Amino acid sequence: MLKLMRKIPGGMLIVPMIIAMVFTNIFPNALHIGGMTEATFTGKGSQAMIGILCFISGANIDIKSVPKVIKKMGSLMLVRAIIGVLLNIIYVKLFGFEGVLGIPALAVMSTTCISAALYLALTLDYGSDLDIAGFSFAGLLANPGIMILLYSLGSEGELDVMTIVSSLIPLIVGLIVGNLDKEFASFIHPATGMLMPFLGFTFGAGINILDALKQSLNGVLLTLPIYFISLPAMILFERKVLKTNGVASFALSAVGAIALSLPQLLQDIDPVVAANASALTSQLAFLTIFTSILTPILLSKYCKKMGIEKNKLER
Repeated sequence: MLKLMRKIPGGMLIVPMIIAMVFTNIFPNALHIGGMTEATFTGKGSQAMIGILCFISGANIDIKSVPKVIKKMGSLMLVRAIIGVLLNIIYVKLFGFEGVLGIPALAVMSTTCISAALYLALTLDYGSDLDIAGFSFAGLLANPGIMILLYSLGSEGELDVMTIVSSLIPLIVGLIVGNLDKEFASFIHPATGMLMPFLGFTFGAGINILDALKQSLNGVLLTLPIYFISLPAMILFERKVLKTNGVASFALSAVGAIALSLPQLLQDIDPVVAANASALTSQLAFLTIFTSILTPILLSKYCKKMGIEKNKLER
């Protein structure tokens, strides 16, 4: 199993995610028995694991490299966010918030929500130290508060600043601890690879395959702005402006499972979302699965074409 996961780009996350999806769809209540089992193998444990990964990522950042990380990740995420907002504005102008072909505007905006976990898995495989260090910053576009802010730009909605603060605290604490004690940073570094399969399993446990397949056509349509607009623009920006190889742009292109929470978070305040909450969640579930599988394949082909070698396994 480990050999299989290592052969597949992002496999340390993707393979357990698929196993969890199959298992929990056959036995939907098997893991919901409370206690440590539910905390370890369902979505209840994912936030804690992401926080630990942010801490480890921060601990292994040389404080001297922070400006470089912010410059690269900040600019790449800004490009993606701007494209997402512009596409959403155009979509709403043309079709309204209800959208067309059963695709509401929130679904289009949700394509901007990245999979921070898959970003980490892919940069561990192909990225530089700078790319890997950007994991915690990548989590900002995997944050429901940020996504709601982007969706509601131009309205009276306000951003809860604590959503950003809570995302950055594990990174900052890790950064401080790791730079004060380099030996400790080296000690916890291998835990990143150990946690990835568990994180993938918790994501997969929350996805209903049958509901996702019902919305497969709309899910495929939602990938078009990602792979034909956002990704090419980000690669162009990364290679021409930032002068790096484009791996980070690919790693940022998969949609994160956190997008599945957006319909539930917005349905009480947005009647359009409330009317389409079930279909929206299913669309986003398929989109998450599809992009989580397709993005590693595309990145692998891109790296072969560009002569970018896979990182050593012990990295």
